[in-house]
Amino acid sequence: MTNILLVFQTTVPPQSKIAKMLLILTKLSKSNLITTSQKAQLKLLVMQQNESVFSALEVFEIENDWNEFADTLIQILALNKI
Repeated sequence: MTNILLVFQTTVPPQSKIAKMLLILTKLSKSNLITTSQKAQLKLLVMQQNESVFSALEVFEIENDWNEFADTLIQILALNKI
């Protein structure tokens, strides 16, 4: 999977953590790591600035493990029962 840093080096980087998360959710959905339903639910959490989602983003930015990040986001959805 494309390294997130390479994606942002070739384009204008997102200016906020919300914008970054929305771009990443699109990438996860297009890669079939999350469903479109999960993407929609996660977008709501992003817009609510859910702390768990952004903590997961911080870990992802260090580890760059797309599968682990997707799994973590799915677990966050289960805990938040949107």
